[in-house]
Amino acid sequence: MTDTNVQIARQIQFKYQFYLLSLCFTVLALAVETAKFGRPVAANAIELGGWLCLLISGLIGLFRFELVPGMYQLSSEQTRLHHDKSTLQDEALHGTEELFIPAENRDVKIRDLVTRINTDHAKLNNIISQQNNKLISRYLWHQWLFVAGVVALVISRGYEPAASILAVVFSKLC
Repeated sequence: MTDTNVQIARQIQFKYQFYLLSLCFTVLALAVETAKFGRPVAANAIELGGWLCLLISGLIGLFRFELVPGMYQLSSEQTRLHHDKSTLQDEALHGTEELFIPAENRDVKIRDLVTRINTDHAKLNNIISQQNNKLISRYLWHQWLFVAGVVALVISRGYEPAASILAVVFSKLC
């Protein structure tokens, strides 16, 4: 079976998301392992803020991945409803007006079944939209907290060297 472009895009997207999540925890672990406190208080505070951003980013990423399988299940249900509706409409085109529904133990008109499917489909679309908004929101928080954490670490680690360089430059200018 050959992959379609959509499948390839999904695979690349998942790989990137897993990479970002693992990178988040890896950078956090390295930052904690190589931390040297005793520098200026501002640098220490920025370092800790960076750790916090990376930790929260990683946790949000994990919680986000928890929603992904459910989205695929909802998408599968949406596809099933679409297929069922098409099948019923084909039956109606061939002159069938009613179908026996074992769960209800009675005949039901096809147009009533299509109406039920349309209602279920609308509810499902609403749920999918809500879940998708949660996924997007969590992803944005995950991504930007990661960036904020890395920037905070760079600032905290570069704070003291930058301050000493600026002190030398200003002392020579004055």
